[in-house]
Amino acid sequence: VGLLLFFLLKNKEEVHDEMKINDIEYFSMNYTKGYMINSDIRYKVEYDKENNEYYVYVKPYGKEEEIKVISPDGFRDKIKDILIKYHVEKWNGFKKYAQDVLDGDSFSFYVKMKDGNKIEANGYMMWPDNYRDVVHELDNLFMEVYNNKKNDF
Repeated sequence: VGLLLFFLLKNKEEVHDEMKINDIEYFSMNYTKGYMINSDIRYKVEYDKENNEYYVYVKPYGKEEEIKVISPDGFRDKIKDILIKYHVEKWNGFKKYAQDVLDGDSFSFYVKMKDGNKIEANGYMMWPDNYRDVVHELDNLFMEVYNNKKNDF
């Protein structure tokens, strides 16, 4: 039984290693930084069939409103590069919660690729490997879009 369990667990790990992050169809990352009003951060990339366009949504920390802009050229590829760099495919299935913390930070992550593969992860005061690096790079990428939109006014 122990040997069978070893092979099952080994094969499960290999599935994560074999998953390829390819053309992103949908992306969503939400996380909190504290418990103050508007302390949530939301990033999303979504295809709009009616307009035949990808849109980027950004709701930064401390802001109430979310902006929506047509996705800049190469934007989804930049997300893909970040996810590949930090092996985010290994996040798939991450679901951990610190039960003893009342006012902590949480995150929710979801990406769907055009080939149907998905990566889902979420947690409360517990994070997968490379989480902070991924968030840092996503913050820079999405906030560049946000700041460019704000400068258009």
